[in-house]
Amino acid sequence: MEEKNDKCKFQYNEEEEYCIVEIETSGVSSKKDEMFQIGIMKIKNGKQMEHFISFIKPEKELSQNIEDITGITNEMLQEAPSFQEILPQIVDFIKEDMVICYCSMFNVDFLKESYKKHQKEFKNPYTDLCRVIKHRYPDLKYYKLTNVADYLGIVRSEHFGKGMLERLLLIKHVFNVVVDEMINKI
Repeated sequence: MEEKNDKCKFQYNEEEEYCIVEIETSGVSSKKDEMFQIGIMKIKNGKQMEHFISFIKPEKELSQNIEDITGITNEMLQEAPSFQEILPQIVDFIKEDMVICYCSMFNVDFLKESYKKHQKEFKNPYTDLCRVIKHRYPDLKYYKLTNVADYLGIVRSEHFGKGMLERLLLIKHVFNVVVDEMINKI
């Protein structure tokens, strides 16, 4: 099963493992800002295999605005490992799997830049789930993850919050619905 257009190409293989990657950053520039949390969920055939979530101690303190937006404080990051310290775990966890992100260019740019700062190269293939959704549902008005989930009928807990695991699970559910529709040509 393959979905393609000029801006989006994604081929699903149920035998392969995929890694959903989500990050929190101190801003929008992969060159000037830093990741301070990463979450990775390995899935195969639509099922969660395992996940890896870690805070990352940034070199600069988070602004009050970023603390307010994310709910993550500088105090929470005091004892976190540096990116250099967790990079081997990230590389080992992702292996050569296809990376699935919601708004890949943002996430992948940060991964590439962070790898490069530590003399590594991010080489994994990746797919932007948001682009796949924009291709499949061009009439949707908003493509924010929660809007897409609502449109697809994905029910979230009334306690759904900003937690990393919750976001990874939501991306997994959206991914599974889209893949199922692609396979069944709905």
